[in-house]
Amino acid sequence: MTPPRRPLAVLVVDDHADTARTTARLVELLGHRAECALSAAEAVAAAARLPPDVVLMDIRLADGTGWAAGRQIVDGAARRPVLVAVTGDHQAAGRYRQEGFDHALIKPADPGVLGDLLDHYAGRLAEEPAAGERADRPPLP
Repeated sequence: MTPPRRPLAVLVVDDHADTARTTARLVELLGHRAECALSAAEAVAAAARLPPDVVLMDIRLADGTGWAAGRQIVDGAARRPVLVAVTGDHQAAGRYRQEGFDHALIKPADPGVLGDLLDHYAGRLAEEPAAGERADRPPLP
């Protein structure tokens, strides 16, 4: 019997409030906890306050790039979150590994793909070091 998975703490970052709220609601319907940030600055502050397991990061934000915000979040984290670039720009999505992100989704993100991605990382939490230890998470195969 497979042990029940722990819900992930997911930070949804998008400067379009409706998109952020809709994505957060989808994350919750998939069985995880979600918090929204509507700017790069809000994302960095939210991640410092309540460290996320996964960050769904819009790349083009009004106050900076998601790439830079993602690096700031990782630099300040005791435990490295999974960084997922979420963008409508196919070229930007192709840069995700260069920018230090683990995965990329094209907007609008397919709910099934997002669910599979979150389930994959939720299943891996049991294999990782205890909270407080820095752990680098390899990308999905």
